Amino acid sequence: MYICVKLLKMVVSAIQLYEILSAKLGKEEAKALTEYVETKVEKQLNEKSNVYATKQDLHEVEIRLTRNIFITGVVQFPAIVGSVLML
Repeated sequence: MYICVKLLKMVVSAIQLYEILSAKLGKEEAKALTEYVETKVEKQLNEKSNVYATKQDLHEVEIRLTRNIFITGVVQFPAIVGSVLML
């Protein structure tokens, strides 16, 4: 959803950019420059979207954390019981 909104804003901005540039540079130059800017922005957006974690990534981390917490508890419980019995 966030990426769709960002792309919609990018399209509107590209249209506005084209209109401003076409008045100053001419239609062909404005079109070329607008396409160049769109390509650069799209490339950066794709690079940044690869950084975000997916639900699957978060689920895998949750499973690993749960397993590690369980193993830590299993190891610590006998250590605590043993130290109490030695007193």
